[in-house]
Amino acid sequence: MPVSYKVNVDDRLIDASNVVTIQDVLHTRNGISRWNETAFSGAPQSISFFKDNSGDRYYIIKDGDTLYKANQTGAHTALKTGLNADAKHRAVTFNNRHIIAIEDNGLFSYDGSTFSVLGQAGPISAPTVASSGSGNSLTASDYQVGYTYYSTQLGFESNLSSASSTVTVASGEQIDVSALTGSPENPFMDRIRIYYKDITNDSDWLFWSELDLTEIVETIDDDPSSTQTAPEVNGTPQTGGAKFLAVYGQELAYAGSSTYPSDIFFSEAFLPDAFDRTETSATINIAGNGPITGIGVGYFSGDNQNPYLVAFKRNHIELFTEASGNPQQVIISTDLGCISNDTIRVINGDVFFMSSKGWHVVKDGRLVKTNSKQDSIDGGDIEDIFKQNGQTFELNKANASNFFSVYYPTLQQYMTFVSQGDATDIQKSFNFEFEIGGFRPYDFDVIFTDACLGEDGLGEDVVYFCGEGGYIYSHSIKETRGTDVDNSGSEVAIDSFAKLFWLNGEDMDASYNFGPFILRAITQENDITVRYFLDYSQRSSTDIAYNFSDPDGGFILDLSKLDEGVLTDGRTIVRHVGEILRSGQSLLIGIYKTQKGESMALLEGQLDIQKNGNPN
Repeated sequence: MPVSYKVNVDDRLIDASNVVTIQDVLHTRNGISRWNETAFSGAPQSISFFKDNSGDRYYIIKDGDTLYKANQTGAHTALKTGLNADAKHRAVTFNNRHIIAIEDNGLFSYDGSTFSVLGQAGPISAPTVASSGSGNSLTASDYQVGYTYYSTQLGFESNLSSASSTVTVASGEQIDVSALTGSPENPFMDRIRIYYKDITNDSDWLFWSELDLTEIVETIDDDPSSTQTAPEVNGTPQTGGAKFLAVYGQELAYAGSSTYPSDIFFSEAFLPDAFDRTETSATINIAGNGPITGIGVGYFSGDNQNPYLVAFKRNHIELFTEASGNPQQVIISTDLGCISNDTIRVINGDVFFMSSKGWHVVKDGRLVKTNSKQDSIDGGDIEDIFKQNGQTFELNKANASNFFSVYYPTLQQYMTFVSQGDATDIQKSFNFEFEIGGFRPYDFDVIFTDACLGEDGLGEDVVYFCGEGGYIYSHSIKETRGTDVDNSGSEVAIDSFAKLFWLNGEDMDASYNFGPFILRAITQENDITVRYFLDYSQRSSTDIAYNFSDPDGGFILDLSKLDEGVLTDGRTIVRHVGEILRSGQSLLIGIYKTQKGESMALLEGQLDIQKNGNPN
């Protein structure tokens, strides 16, 4: 059963913490541990993960004014300094590079060895030209010369430099080209390409030759043999930087420019460095109030695997797609929006996000309704945290832009980290578990600032957090159940519990006798505590200890030697009967466990109830 904060529901948990359902077993969650030995200077603002084509893994951290490649052991490697100390970084992987946006600081790329600005402007200065010589094959005419920067690694070429002055070439003469400036800002650029244009006959800018950056002179002595023309749409990203990134088909999309807060820009296909800066620029403008708050790319299901881009403002959603062969831009909500880009996650091609009213999903380009009244993914079970003021569990909406999500595919969990009440610290996540179709919360002893999905050395999915103390924390099924680390690095037991709904009958005038409460669970060394409360009051409770120790523990005769010293297979079931033996109008049962290294591992329960006669 998922948690519901609705009043008087009988098929949901009233509350829970730090539990997860795996194959119909209610477990205590896996813990967290520290990943890096050397702490960062403070709580890092953001984290991302990048795996290159050779399988090398990189963990990127933004800490203060510096972007780092984080190292598990030893000092961290600074990639870029002098950044806005309050800015987050966000990143996507595109063509074997990590494309990084750092808000007003701009767009960058990293391939594991080279860190660079994204894109490259054409050379600033025009080349110097003159005619000379004799006996050459260049047609007599008036010419201009220009050049570009080119990267053999990326296959990216900048736009053309300013054109040279016009040089007149007589029959048999050549063009002497000099003053080529081989100092591009982008370190991926390693070549110069020469182009020239027949002014008299108004030809295209045609390719002549490719040089090393150190070569600053060239001779053009023949008519062109190539039909390759100089690029015109390979400009740099627009001014104002970017906050949000997505891969839309073969193009990089970015938004969140401080100069153009309602625009989304698209790169050229397969060239995330190249942006059309002409009036034909591939740009869309999003309506609605305020700036864009996030973007995400989903995929149509069925045979049509074309992508669609979802653009969010705080209370506005638009969809852009080219699936029909023609660009279409459609408003799909003027009521809902996204309060934090970092809550947007694409799961199985669908775009999940958090609004100021709940969690939602865009599927096949449409907002999905879970029933006739609710378009939140849980049918409104957790909606009270958005709609109640003065309650302990209300969201701190003033801090909503700092909320973030991560999807852990191993357990099919969409985890959103929030702050509640007056607190700004983020230590709690609401986890949508696809197995049960609802939410359960996790509580941690560490303050987190961001999270991402990555991989360990065996290629298994791991959630990485950055946060308190300057550490990166790891969380996966490989972490011990029931055991966390706190902000000092000490191991602590995880408090886990699940409170069932209030058990009552339809007859409000009757009372009930509550008899034995039987639980089945997977074997565990330490007790589970069952607490029960009567008559809608949680002021006091009665505790019962339930023991699920292994009946086959210790040495077992005739077991294979291969079984000695190995882990249990986790399937030994134990039954315990606890006696409640109380009467009342209603009963609430809570199940609790706090034990390092153990899980509550509950399977099922049964409560015997007898209705008493009406007093009248």
